[in-house]
Amino acid sequence: MARPIKQGIDYFSFDVDFFNDEKIQFVSARFGIKGEIVAIKLLCKIYRNGYYLKWGEDENLLFAKGAGDDVKPSLVSEIIGELVVRGFFDKTLLNSFNILTSAGIQKRFLEAVQKRKNVKLIKEFLLIRINDYINSDKVVINSINSAINTQSKVKESKVKNKILCPKSKFLGYFYSELWPNYPNKAGKSKAERCFLQDATTEKRAELILTVMEFYIQHLKENPWKKAQDGKTFFKNWRDWRDLFVEEGKLGDIKD
Repeated sequence: MARPIKQGIDYFSFDVDFFNDEKIQFVSARFGIKGEIVAIKLLCKIYRNGYYLKWGEDENLLFAKGAGDDVKPSLVSEIIGELVVRGFFDKTLLNSFNILTSAGIQKRFLEAVQKRKNVKLIKEFLLIRINDYINSDKVVINSINSAINTQSKVKESKVKNKILCPKSKFLGYFYSELWPNYPNKAGKSKAERCFLQDATTEKRAELILTVMEFYIQHLKENPWKKAQDGKTFFKNWRDWRDLFVEEGKLGDIKD
């Protein structure tokens, strides 16, 4: 039996100015050294895998467990959300395919594997021009479907479920688009659960975001009102939707 082609790398270049990068400085300002450690451990995990990392609830849970007793899954999700907001990871690919990657990660990966005879890439995940970093004759580019079809039927089913699972998909959306902008951070864990319970489609997730934006504007127009804690708002967001529909700010949107 032929040996499987190695996908990941054993070493990667680490910029001496890593901690001076504004993206990391924002993470450090919010989360301290825990944020920095999570970012570095994620890079190690990505490069061990190749140039991207599948990311969902299961991966988040196991990563948090391996990061230390005082690192909870909710903290990891929040740190990743901040990294996405700051452009450390690509937001579109996280929301569309549940993967963590970036143009910089892909560039450094291709530079590290230049001497390999065969490098496999997935077309939909690419953020850079591969010819700028590696001889294209060495590269095999597959689509997502063909990459999945090389696996066994059982594994194919698991991969598809991970890619399409709404809870996994919208976890990153919550921490990149909603939670950083919500004014009252109390009740984060329950807010996350309420959002994931309701965000069963992209349309529904975008609707919740729109209602939240109208709610924030409502608070600005009524400064004597205190923002509800996150748990309360994301549990009762439909009440605000109905109010904004009644006021003519939103169309008559149905769930």
